[in-house]
Amino acid sequence: MDTERKEIIYALCIAGCMAFFYISGIPFKYINIPFLDLHADTIGLCLQALVVWFIGLCLTHVLCPHYQLYSHTHHAYYGLSIVFLFLIPFLSIYWGLRPLEGHPSGMKIFFEGIFYYVCVGLIEEFFCRGLILQSIQKIINNDVFAIGMTALIYGLLHIPGMMGQATIVVIMRTLWSIGLGIYFGSIYVKTQSLGYVSFIHMMADWAAIPFVFSELSYYPGQSAAIVFLTYLALGCYGLVIVSS
Repeated sequence: MDTERKEIIYALCIAGCMAFFYISGIPFKYINIPFLDLHADTIGLCLQALVVWFIGLCLTHVLCPHYQLYSHTHHAYYGLSIVFLFLIPFLSIYWGLRPLEGHPSGMKIFFEGIFYYVCVGLIEEFFCRGLILQSIQKIINNDVFAIGMTALIYGLLHIPGMMGQATIVVIMRTLWSIGLGIYFGSIYVKTQSLGYVSFIHMMADWAAIPFVFSELSYYPGQSAAIVFLTYLALGCYGLVIVSS
């Protein structure tokens, strides 16, 4: 078996293991650490993501040395789309949740509104774009197919976290995750920078910070519709830029 094929197998195995431990939360999700007004599992979830990301990173460096991870090789920034990615969902969520009656501590704002999403951006981009997308590229040698397939996997991986929600909500959030996955994948292919696309992912998630100030944990109807359309539009934009 040649070196490239071995690396593809190793990368997909690492990605699969990372996805399993990240989604299942084993073991840190079940370690409740009450602190101030944070949710009891917040610190555990952050630890889970960081530990799994770090182990995956180390294994990839050892077993898949030819995979491009945090190197930046192309200067293409797509700044305006990133502004839309953050601003439109943020404003729609803020508007939908008004009045924001919560008074969270600074620690809660930092951990649940900012740091948690740093962890999410790091690990999800690592195993989705860093490992799965690159592996499909090496197998198929077709960027659009690799982006689309990875986005589909990315969208489906969000379903376990939506169990118990209304069917229409699950469908909408799965589709908008696929749209986001296409957008993230396209920027990754154009920039070859996993660090940059991880930061963009964090920007997308930081748009949800109004939830920290609200008792609601679900998207209001109008907000969900706007976010849905925004992410689908960004997915279409991603296909345009990767084809140019």
